Amino acid sequence: MTRTVTFQTIALTAGLGLLVAGCSQEKPAEPTSPIEAPAVQDAAAVGYACESGKTVVVAYPDAQTARVSYEGKDYVLTSVVSASGARYAGQGLEWWTASRGETESGTLSRMGQGDQAGGVIIERCSRPVAAVAPPPSGAP
Repeated sequence: MTRTVTFQTIALTAGLGLLVAGCSQEKPAEPTSPIEAPAVQDAAAVGYACESGKTVVVAYPDAQTARVSYEGKDYVLTSVVSASGARYAGQGLEWWTASRGETESGTLSRMGQGDQAGGVIIERCSRPVAAVAPPPSGAP
């Protein structure tokens, strides 16, 4: 008995092969929900002693943000352009710091009209700046 291979036989065999191959493949991975970013660790708060005897506590969670705590209230300020030092503004307040020698000074002010710099100064504060130790001898 002689078998004749026809186009239909080849097509049927190929189709069954694809069907079996398709059934044996793993299911595509289901889309996952977005992964939440890990909670930002609270930045270490820095205390500034003010001329009035009060304290301004500031945390810098990133280069663009200063969280200022003053008289039991918290303010979130964002970085703005300054001629010198670091300046943050928002919520009607301005916090401007600059380091000179071993002291970092900070000025807390109410923003001027139209949120302009140079409003009414609320506090003048300072804190010692930790000295950077020189590298050990022989270190690159």
